[in-house]
Amino acid sequence: MNDMFFKRKDRFSIRKLSVGVCSVSLGALFITNVDTAMAEQLDNVEQAATVAEVNTPVDESDSVANEVVENEVEQPVMDSSDEVESTEVTEEDTLVSEDNKDIDDSAIEVEETVAPKRVAGITYKVSYTDVDTNEVVYARSHSTAVETSLPKSEAASAIVTEKNELDTNPALASWELSTNQSPVVEKTVSERGGKNNVINFDVVKKADVVDEEIASYTGFRADAGEESSTSSLLKDAEKIQENNQPKITDDYSVSDPKSLKYVDPVAGRYSYAYTGYKNNPDVKYVLSIDTEAPKTGDKAPVIYVTPVDANGKPLAEAFVADISKPGSSNPFSTIDKANPTITVDSAGQITISPMRSGVNNENKHGIEDNLLAANRKSTVYLDELVVGSPSYAEQITKYVEYKTNKPLLPDYTQSGWNGFNYTTEPFDIPEYKLVSENENKNGMVTETPTILAGDTTYTRLVAPLAKGPMTIYRKVVFDNNTGHGTMTIYVSPKNANNPEDEATLPTAEEFFTNIEKYKIFEHKYYLPEADIDNAASLYNAGVNQLAAEKFKADSSKSLEDYKKEIIANDFATTISADREAFFHAPIAEKTLSDFKAEGNTDYKYISTVNSRPFESVGDSNHRTPFYEPLINARGTVTGIATIRNGWKQSDTVIYEYAKIEKVEAEYFVENTNTHLYPDPADYDKENPTKKEVAKDIDGQPYADTNIPPTLKDKDGIVYELVVNKEGEPVLKDGSAPVSDKIAYGGGQVIQYQYAAKKGGEVVAQHFIEGTTTRLYPEDKTDKSDTVVKAQNTPVGTKYENTPPATLKDKDGVVYVLVTTPDGTPKVKAGSAEATGTVTEEKQIIQYEYAVQKGGQVTVEYVDTEGNPIHTSAEVKPKDTPIGTSYDSEPQRKNTITDPKTGKTYKLVTKEGNYPVGDVAKDGHLTTSTLNKHGVDGPTGQVGKEPKVITYVYEEVKGDVVVLYRENGTGKAITGIGSNGKTIGNVATADTQDKEDDTARPEWEGAVIDTQATSTGSAYTTTDNRPETITTEDGKIYKRVEKVAGKEDGKVVEGTTRIVYYYELQKGNVDVTYVDTDGNPIAPAKEVAKDADTGTDYDTKTDELKPPTITTEDGKTYELVPAGEYGVGGVDENGHLISSAPVDGKVKDQDQTITYVYKEVKGDVVVHYVDESGNPIAEDVTDTPESSTGTSYDTTDNKPKTITTKDGK
Repeated sequence: MNDMFFKRKDRFSIRKLSVGVCSVSLGALFITNVDTAMAEQLDNVEQAATVAEVNTPVDESDSVANEVVENEVEQPVMDSSDEVESTEVTEEDTLVSEDNKDIDDSAIEVEETVAPKRVAGITYKVSYTDVDTNEVVYARSHSTAVETSLPKSEAASAIVTEKNELDTNPALASWELSTNQSPVVEKTVSERGGKNNVINFDVVKKADVVDEEIASYTGFRADAGEESSTSSLLKDAEKIQENNQPKITDDYSVSDPKSLKYVDPVAGRYSYAYTGYKNNPDVKYVLSIDTEAPKTGDKAPVIYVTPVDANGKPLAEAFVADISKPGSSNPFSTIDKANPTITVDSAGQITISPMRSGVNNENKHGIEDNLLAANRKSTVYLDELVVGSPSYAEQITKYVEYKTNKPLLPDYTQSGWNGFNYTTEPFDIPEYKLVSENENKNGMVTETPTILAGDTTYTRLVAPLAKGPMTIYRKVVFDNNTGHGTMTIYVSPKNANNPEDEATLPTAEEFFTNIEKYKIFEHKYYLPEADIDNAASLYNAGVNQLAAEKFKADSSKSLEDYKKEIIANDFATTISADREAFFHAPIAEKTLSDFKAEGNTDYKYISTVNSRPFESVGDSNHRTPFYEPLINARGTVTGIATIRNGWKQSDTVIYEYAKIEKVEAEYFVENTNTHLYPDPADYDKENPTKKEVAKDIDGQPYADTNIPPTLKDKDGIVYELVVNKEGEPVLKDGSAPVSDKIAYGGGQVIQYQYAAKKGGEVVAQHFIEGTTTRLYPEDKTDKSDTVVKAQNTPVGTKYENTPPATLKDKDGVVYVLVTTPDGTPKVKAGSAEATGTVTEEKQIIQYEYAVQKGGQVTVEYVDTEGNPIHTSAEVKPKDTPIGTSYDSEPQRKNTITDPKTGKTYKLVTKEGNYPVGDVAKDGHLTTSTLNKHGVDGPTGQVGKEPKVITYVYEEVKGDVVVLYRENGTGKAITGIGSNGKTIGNVATADTQDKEDDTARPEWEGAVIDTQATSTGSAYTTTDNRPETITTEDGKIYKRVEKVAGKEDGKVVEGTTRIVYYYELQKGNVDVTYVDTDGNPIAPAKEVAKDADTGTDYDTKTDELKPPTITTEDGKTYELVPAGEYGVGGVDENGHLISSAPVDGKVKDQDQTITYVYKEVKGDVVVHYVDESGNPIAEDVTDTPESSTGTSYDTTDNKPKTITTKDGK
């Protein structure tokens, strides 16, 4: 607004309304009293529809006289003569402001007429029931208002329609409508309908939802009455109740407070109010009822009205008002000059109407104290007053979970009259902690409904303001169970009580749910067009004044131009005359004093609520940024138009418990999911418990101050906490922090990481017992320590070292590990143990060893058959230290003479297998076939057990070998001797000269005459002295009188060789030719002359075997075929079989090959033929069978003519 709207003094006055006393102002368009936010919820909505009703039950307020009359800031209607000053409205319940102290009580007037109509508020419940368990899983209260002409004694009704919220309410996300359940339900509900005012939807659990958890819980509460769900109750709720029975006995009660100054003196009666005159303190009226509970209904059947004096002494018997017989009476005319009329109605309301006296009515009467009233601080004296009677009601104590409001235990209920005092005490619930103990834990039984955190209320009411009624829309979202919430207010210039306006206006819930559908002004206020058009209106007066000031300062524009400019700016920024719009009514976050304390002097405001200014929407440089605050409905936030006389606390006590959540710690091997546990016993448990770091409700701080610096795994390996460079623990991904606040729902686990702690190495050393002389295992040629566990092996790693049972010193002497009586290795003093765990420091195990005594070492002597041939010899005596070197060379004999047999034996020097076993080339036995001889090596170390070296000997023998050699050349001769013996090759290995094997593997042209015979035995070689030897190729050798060696003698060791010499023989071969009678027919031919025996010859040549032979006398001979002839048998070669072979070898005797021929003879035959060659006469033998070369003459057989047989 412009400056004109702040240069005046606010004027306050009291208006007379048909509904009671109320002050109104433009500010009422923007806010209503928060004191009654709770009274306006649920079943008391009808009481919120008007500023004050005369016919209001006394349990909500004393009477119209006790309504707080608020200050009216009448804007913009004001005289231009008003002083320019601004005054804020205080938050105290007073009739005047600091700037209005001169207002007299005489200004208060009440019009006695009662409104012919009323707005009835009807509360009903929408519930959702699980058809499988018949449990209510969710419920929520709703309200509606209906205008009715019915008196309050009669219940008004309305038809309501509800659509299920399954798709919009997260609390129902896990449910769906059951079969045949309609998604929309319509029902008639009525005032005080109770259990009949229930709209139910049957639901079933969705198939994919786990019963135990609901994914999202909105905080809306389900009614905790008998129809509510018990599914969220603790499993051991009954046991918990039993354990809290002493508290129920000692701390839960409902009783008559007996706190009034004036009471009914009759015992057994409950005095709940008394009244008095403003100008006559000597007469009071006490209202009471019988203390006992009514037999039917919730009202006392009779009400006692007892007159008493200023000292409380009864002035007369009580007037008994029977509510079953409504009516009026004047029972105290004799004691009270005002002669009040006492009226009772069927609802139990008592109306006291004294006679009027004078213009100002000297007999004004007021309720001076009322246990049922919210405000008992002041009394308003009226011409007539109405006092409601108590109801017999239940006081309910709830035990709910913090934040969710889910019931943990069944409600505890106790009953009493409104106004009775009750006491409660929170129960002890295991694993839960009480977090809110309501101010009303001990209080007064009332009928005020209970609203819990998460509830949202919507209210539409009509404010009967001086300029005409307007409709206020209010939404309150409660954030706790004690009436604290956020309130949002919008104002419509229309009157919802006007049928024409009402038809165009939404309900409160419809408006706020669909606010985007409506025209909204956030920073404007409504100015009726009548004020704009009325030149005499305050608005135009201000416009004129401001325009005049601007024109005076600058006359470049006309006065009318300034007016238009001012109006245009106002409508653009701060004002609207749009009756279809809804105007937001924000409240400042800070009080006026706060703004002033901050040094803000140039800010603008219209009025204040609870010392907080309404937003002033001036120019952008002067707009104060006000916000909607969180308001407490139980406070005394005073609105411009008071709906109800302050907040009256509900008697429903709600104890909120937060589940005691745990913060736990787990320990892991770094970068793995392998657990570590502080308690070693946990390694054997299937589900070890986590370490508890903190146990408290959510929001409480926690810090793990006892983080194990090291832990051991199940094998004892030590792990140390992994920290960053700042020394802070390095946690696993997803871990809760080391310190924070406990989270709602719990599940916080701090997951520490540990890395194996690096330790020092463990080594072993070995000492000769009682000395510092070291011994070393054979592999420790560098004389280093034996590493049992390497450097940086994790601390705690178990080690178990098994030292060598024996060790040798540099000379090979064996030392044996010294053990204690219990069998464990003996270590030097101060040594680490043989079995232990790795530590941070290096550990040295120092074992002790003692020399080990061994067995005897002896040598045995046997022949190749295993027979002893000599007594044993000792190499090392018994008890020589094991490992002492020995060498049996001194005991090794090359030859031995058996004293028993006198035989000489020689050490076997040829490696091989003998009957006794395998023998090495040094003569010692390596394996024993008979398994009775020692096979230890000839050199070595003394052992624990005795050792036996066996040397093997063979008897010293000799043999005689005869060699056959060509005389003169020495060439070996092999073949068949004339004695029939074969002369071949003799293997050296078969003789005693075995050492010749390599140089001469065998002897050619030799025979063994005497084989392996004991030395000294007689031998003769003459039986192996053939006169001739025929070789394989036919050569013949003849012995000459030459011999190398003795043909007769004694066998000596080794091989005796006798050599016989031979000369190669020669021979002649010729061929002779004879006839079948053996007569030579040709000279002989020489085939070989003095040729070496064995030389090949062949006579089957044309030269030596001609097919025909012609003698000198001309006779011809030819080879005969095979057969028998006079000379003898002939083979196929024409060869006389009895002669030498036709081919062969030259022998030492002459050989003649004879071929046999026969004479070839012929005859002469004369043939006779004609010219054509045809025979013409028989042949004639002229010369029959004659030797070839014989002369013949055929002329004597040559006739001159021939006559054929046929005569030719």
